[in-house]
Amino acid sequence: KQFDKMTDATKFKRALVDAEKLAKELQERYDELNEDHKDLTDSNHSNSDESKGTEVDLNPDTGLISCESLYNLLTSLPDQCIVIDCLSRGDFMTSHVDTK
Repeated sequence: KQFDKMTDATKFKRALVDAEKLAKELQERYDELNEDHKDLTDSNHSNSDESKGTEVDLNPDTGLISCESLYNLLTSLPDQCIVIDCLSRGDFMTSHVDTK
């Protein structure tokens, strides 16, 4: 019976050591991710000098920008913009302008 108590204490200590090790590893990962996020944020702020004068008319409710703002972005920063059309097929067919 005494041996069982010792092994339970040993298992508990081992579990505690493992949990502390895991907590430390998770904290290191978290710190690394935060550092990467900070680097990305800093690089975006440094790129903002290039986009001065380019105003984006963002609707806070929908997250959409106006056609004029999109045009200004595409003409002033063509290498920094990606446009993804996510219209449904029906909406595309309704609004598509045939250029032929």
